[in-house]
Amino acid sequence: MISLKELLENHENENIEFKESFIKLSKDFWPTYSAFANTAGGYIVLGIAEPVPYQYEVSGVKNHKKLLDDLFNTAANKDKVNHNQLNKNNIEIFEDDGKVVISIYIAELPVNQKPLYLNKNISNTYIRKNTGDYLATEEEIRRFMRNASDNIDGELLDGYTIEDLDIESILAFKNIVHLRKPEGRYLAMDNSEFLKSMGLFRIDRNDGRKWKLTLAGLLFLGTEEAILSRIPHFHLDYLNKRGNNARWSDRVSSGDLNYQNLNIFKFYSIVLNKLFLTIREPFVLDIKAIRKSSAELEIIIREALVNMLVHADYLDSETAIRAEVHDFFYTFTNPGTMKIPQEQFFVGGHSEPRNNTLITFFKKMGASEKEGGGGREIFTITQNNRFRIPELDVTLKSTFLKIWLAAPEDSYPDFSEKTRTVFLYIKENYSVKMKEIEKNTKISYHFVRKALQELLDLDLIEMTGKGKATKYTWKPSKIERFAAVESIKNAIMKN
Repeated sequence: MISLKELLENHENENIEFKESFIKLSKDFWPTYSAFANTAGGYIVLGIAEPVPYQYEVSGVKNHKKLLDDLFNTAANKDKVNHNQLNKNNIEIFEDDGKVVISIYIAELPVNQKPLYLNKNISNTYIRKNTGDYLATEEEIRRFMRNASDNIDGELLDGYTIEDLDIESILAFKNIVHLRKPEGRYLAMDNSEFLKSMGLFRIDRNDGRKWKLTLAGLLFLGTEEAILSRIPHFHLDYLNKRGNNARWSDRVSSGDLNYQNLNIFKFYSIVLNKLFLTIREPFVLDIKAIRKSSAELEIIIREALVNMLVHADYLDSETAIRAEVHDFFYTFTNPGTMKIPQEQFFVGGHSEPRNNTLITFFKKMGASEKEGGGGREIFTITQNNRFRIPELDVTLKSTFLKIWLAAPEDSYPDFSEKTRTVFLYIKENYSVKMKEIEKNTKISYHFVRKALQELLDLDLIEMTGKGKATKYTWKPSKIERFAAVESIKNAIMKN
């Protein structure tokens, strides 16, 4: 919980909503309740008026005990809401000049329980966007429903046979599995027997025990025509945008005649090799921070590529599946939200794969052996190399991962040498005064002040105190803070 002062200072935003509710609960309370539960959680504060747009004042709540009783009774009514997200521990009552204000924290629902909707009608599902609550679109509701399922790619397809798979991909996949486990005698099997043993074809016990191709099998080894007949918007893309190229220097894309029948297996095999080559390029090795062997960097790039492919929502038609190479970083984008909290991805230990069948194929190739550990490996290796912290942006619609292969001070090419020095000094000493920076870096007052303003504008540091007591403090990311807390918790548990 946070104080009333903090709530008012933050104003209304994605996670804070004010309601007047002087005598009874505002009618628009429940849409906000739904929106917070379906998005990222937030505080609903009762007893705050907005007489002028964006100006708030404490108006108070009359008979707050009765209002809370009504609130809990309504939240427990399944005819009103399908999930009760109220918790007495998440309610704070403040008094301000004799006026009562109630702060209610609505936690985000787990992904497998969304959406929270009103009046027994799933069309009354709300999501939070900036400071507003909006009815979810039909596509957004379908996303919620797909997110709640863990076996969509296990769908058994009618009318598809081995003829719908790319023979070149089948043979290459078979050879990889054979090399990993020669005693399995996979090369001695005919293709149909091999694909059944791998789980691409499964028995439909509801249809006379017929063998049918799984959706995952079609995506993994299918021909372009067969995949598009089931998923018309299927598209995979890789772009190398490194250097001064106006568009790209290299591309692997669905529909390109150079890469016919570009299924998931082919895309992974081709793009992984291209990504590894970019790691070994002299341009990247010139970055000061890189001192580790390329083998470590290959691990994190492979984990990111696999993560993008196995967690993608292939039934979503609005977001492309794309890997990109840039001068100082790599990006991986896939449709579909992450099914675990963002911070948990980098800590590891828990996995909620969207495509359970597809991930087994990668495991059989040895490409995804550490369940729930890929994100932790990415974070650990980037930390050990002193790279800038990976960035993760997750929405209901998509997941975007950015992996830096440069130290924070090297990842801003426009930094002057003086700004870089000031940033490094603050980062290494955590919290310092301006005089201390001048003395120990031997940079003049004018340039230190200019560097500090630049770092403040980029939100890399924060300023505390006033006058001579002013200090400049390095600002770790939310992920770094979460990782630090988890590290302390693990150390305590071991002892």
